[in-house]
Amino acid sequence: MKILLMMSVSMVAGAFAASELETSKTEFAEADKQLNVVYLSLKKTMPEWSFKQLQPDQRRWVSYRDAMAERAVFDLEGKVKDVKTKADYWSMMAGLTWARVDVLNGWAAVAEEGKWLGDYSDSYGGGMSISVKEGKLHFKIDVVRGLSHHVGQISGVAEINQSYARFSDEGKGREGVEGKTWLDFEILDGARIKVRGVNTSYYHGARAYFDGTYVRVEHPESEGCSQ
Repeated sequence: MKILLMMSVSMVAGAFAASELETSKTEFAEADKQLNVVYLSLKKTMPEWSFKQLQPDQRRWVSYRDAMAERAVFDLEGKVKDVKTKADYWSMMAGLTWARVDVLNGWAAVAEEGKWLGDYSDSYGGGMSISVKEGKLHFKIDVVRGLSHHVGQISGVAEINQSYARFSDEGKGREGVEGKTWLDFEILDGARIKVRGVNTSYYHGARAYFDGTYVRVEHPESEGCSQ
């Protein structure tokens, strides 16, 4: 009787795992289809020079997505023979792909000149929130980078000069660390902001970084956050 019970439990668990796998595959297929729709739409509507900037980034992102999905399986189950037989692989693929759809939609957007407000993503584990209060840029950046999951966080207030802004921590609150941390923000075409950092290692792990092109994925209209 005990053996029959164990066999029954094993069969139920196997059926559940198979169902979960198929559900995850379906979710990814839907996300991938939408990604292709948006990408092809951009190819038709964006200026040729702008789309050529997107193409290498898209190829880089696909490699990043696949590597992160494989890593998700390894983190949960260790080394497996075929990651594509695991629901966690397809769930991660789906989640990252849906997030990329939002970013590509951001590439298609045309930002109003001088506008900063919004939540941004760089598609590689970096997120940024920006508001403008009394003519100054208030920002927060959180990152989780690469297969090693090195993290970083920085926030502050930057001085705005038209489509540029600069933050400096003035070297304060960093005993034993020489120099200052700078972050430069530049509004690019569309709803994109280029971030460049100097001497930022105090705020992140060894393999983490804040630099990148962040694309607006949400434009909240919240009280106290204005242009």
